[in-house]
Amino acid sequence: MYNRIYSLVHRSARPIPQKRQQLINKISTTVRRHLLALLALATLIVAMTFPTILYVFNTEVFWLPTGADGDVWMKFWDAWYGKSLLLGRADFYFSDLLFYPQGLSLVFHNFCIPHMLVFAGLQSIMPASNAYNLTYLVTVFAICSSAYLYLGYLFTDKWISLLGAVIVGLSPFVVGHSSHPDLSLIATIPLSLYFFHRGVLECRPRFVVASAVLTGITAYIGLYVFVCLCISIVLYIVYFSVERWRDRRFLVTAALFVLLSAAIYTNTLSISDTRYWSHYFARSFKPARDRLIC
Repeated sequence: MYNRIYSLVHRSARPIPQKRQQLINKISTTVRRHLLALLALATLIVAMTFPTILYVFNTEVFWLPTGADGDVWMKFWDAWYGKSLLLGRADFYFSDLLFYPQGLSLVFHNFCIPHMLVFAGLQSIMPASNAYNLTYLVTVFAICSSAYLYLGYLFTDKWISLLGAVIVGLSPFVVGHSSHPDLSLIATIPLSLYFFHRGVLECRPRFVVASAVLTGITAYIGLYVFVCLCISIVLYIVYFSVERWRDRRFLVTAALFVLLSAAIYTNTLSISDTRYWSHYFARSFKPARDRLIC
C-alpha cells in the first residue's frame, strides 16, 4: 500500500528543470563549503560586540551599545519618521514636526534608509532597544559577509577571506560607530567592487549593472560612504584603463556603469529639487518679526 502511494505521488510530482536543479546544487554546494567559516564569523561578531547579543533577547532592560552617545536618539526618530514616510504622512525633505510651525528642512539630514527600514521593521515584533541591538548586529554581519565574498574571490581561500572580513567588519571604525550607520554601513563598498571587478575581467554586463545599482543605492546610506565608494571605483577604472583603453568592450562597460549609477544617484539628490530649495530659503529669509515669540 505504501509503495502504491509513493508511486502515485512520484508520478504526479513535476520534474525539476535541469537548469534549476543545477542552480540548486550549486547553491547548496557553496553553502556547505562556506558554512563553517560563516558560523565562525557569526561567533566572532557575537564575541566582539558582547554583551549586545544578551540585550537582543532581554526585553526587561533598556540597553544600547552606543553608551552615552546622544546621536543614537536621532536614529530612533529616523525610524519613526520612516514609518510616517511609508504611510504617506510625512515629506522626505521637509518636516513641520520639528520647530513647529515654521518647520525644518531635511535636505541635509543624514537619513540612512537601510538602517531606518530594518530598525523600523524589527520594532513591530520587539521593543525598540532590542530592535536597535539586533539591527546593529545585522549591520556588522552584512559588512563582514560582503568583505568575505570579495576577499574569497581575490584569494580563493576561505580562511584568509575570513581573516580579512574580521579586519574589515570588526574594525574599531565599524564597531565603534553603532550610533552612526550612515558612516559605518560600508557593506556596499566591497559588494560593488566585487561585481565591478568580475564584470570587467569576465566581460559580464550583468555584474557591471549590479555594481552600478549598488553604487547608486549607496547614496541612500550616506554621502560619506558614497564618496568613499566612488573614489574606489574611480581607482579601479583608472587601473583597468591603463591596459584596456583600446578595448571597446571595456569602454562600453565603464560608460554603462557611470550612466546607470549616475541615473540612480540623481534620484537621491535632494539638493537638486528646486521646490525644496525655494521653500527652504523662503522660510529662512522671512522678516524677523514673524519669528518672534511674544
